[in-house]
Amino acid sequence: MTVKKDRIVAVVDMGGYTDDELRRIAGTAKAVKERMDMMEKAAKSVLEDRMTPGVDEPIMVDGQQVGMLKLSKGGAKGKYKVSDPAAYAAWLETHDRGRFTVATPMPVEEAMSDGYLSALIVEDGTGEIPAGVKYVPPRAPVVSATLDDAMVDRMFTGKALGFTEHLLTRGVGEEPTVVDVTPVGKPAGPQSEPTPDTTPVEPEPTVDVFASMGL
Repeated sequence: MTVKKDRIVAVVDMGGYTDDELRRIAGTAKAVKERMDMMEKAAKSVLEDRMTPGVDEPIMVDGQQVGMLKLSKGGAKGKYKVSDPAAYAAWLETHDRGRFTVATPMPVEEAMSDGYLSALIVEDGTGEIPAGVKYVPPRAPVVSATLDDAMVDRMFTGKALGFTEHLLTRGVGEEPTVVDVTPVGKPAGPQSEPTPDTTPVEPEPTVDVFASMGL
């Protein structure tokens, strides 16, 4: 599986894992995602009242800045907007405001069925899909996980936390695959190689990602 972010593609190959290991990884990832989503929403809810709109504030983890947070400026007032023109037109008609509607040709139910559309495209002979019609592919199979809430809580305590933390830090420190390093708007082509930095770098100590967040 490839995960794209900007111009970097991180390749996560799990083909070598057993089915049992993959089930464990999928379940743990789901539990972590749900817990982190809950914490993210709760934290942002409090920050909305504490942050100054338009001001960047650093995100610090274990003494290192890993990103920035910004509170956007909200709008001055809301407004009304028609979300369903057909329903609104019907409402106007039933409330003696038909003069504010127009007659628009609409296909009958039969003409919108898959059978009719399939035959229509075949009869047309060009294979062209009519305007306003799109092909919907069959639904792909999906692997879903159902978790035991009580057991999920145990995943974030004691020895079980070790595997959860291991999963969170998979790939940390590995070199990602660069698929395109050409800046937008500049032509691709031979580029001068930058002088490599040979300054020794001290290895960073292993960080307990949960402890650093007070969990």
